[in-house]
Amino acid sequence: METTDSSASQVKVGSNTAQRKSWPVLVAVLAAVVFLGGALYTINNHGSNEASASNLVAAQVQITSSGFVPATVKIKKGQQITVTNTDVTQHDPLANSGLPAMDGTTTLQQGESLTVTAEQTGTYSYHDTLSTDNFTGTIIVE
Repeated sequence: METTDSSASQVKVGSNTAQRKSWPVLVAVLAAVVFLGGALYTINNHGSNEASASNLVAAQVQITSSGFVPATVKIKKGQQITVTNTDVTQHDPLANSGLPAMDGTTTLQQGESLTVTAEQTGTYSYHDTLSTDNFTGTIIVE
């Protein structure tokens, strides 16, 4: 009978050792699953925001004989704005600040366009350096 009791206690001791060794592995696996799940969630959410901004159609502004139409445009960060001269005279759109591509060095002839990408949120005003009628416009980037 002593042999049976000692072998039973040896099996018990062996099984407790196996249980103690499996806990760190179980904790490590759970931590990895939580970490990877959080990383995938972050990547998917960040990627979907970028995709939605890049999939937006460029906002359109026309330069007419009476000014910028529309005078105020609301867009999303990362969205483009295309300014097209539909007037018969030359125009030169210049941002007062914050839109490097609208730097006043591009004179637009009739039918020509300038495309600007809004990289930062904010409100940007611009004007036509060649207009004697004080053509002005505003771009609101959300």
